[in-house]
Amino acid sequence: MIEKILSILSLFGIIWLIHIIIIGSACSFCWKLGEQRVNWMWYDHLTIILPFLIWLSLMISDNSNKSLANLAEGIFLGLFISLSPIIRIIIGKPKERKNEEGIALGLIALCCLAAFYLWKYMPLLPE
Repeated sequence: MIEKILSILSLFGIIWLIHIIIIGSACSFCWKLGEQRVNWMWYDHLTIILPFLIWLSLMISDNSNKSLANLAEGIFLGLFISLSPIIRIIIGKPKERKNEEGIALGLIALCCLAAFYLWKYMPLLPE
């Protein structure tokens, strides 16, 4: 029983590592590039953590119609999340910084919704 739990946790740890490598390489470049255009908030970094935690908790709670191949959803989620700083840079205007908080929170909510929909509507993948 304990060995099974540890193997599942190690598998999710590997997926988290791949997730962070994908996001870290894309987002860190975008965050540095967009410093003049966007005023980054502290909660912009929640875009990396919250969607993955939502997806992870959904995968652990109900994986009755999922296989081990569906763990690739975490990688797809990382690719989607990597787009959020690019979208924020494109939407953000250097002179008008009125809705930055709304845009940032909207992107966090969009990424969390993407995590839910990815879990909900991704079919059973063959192993």
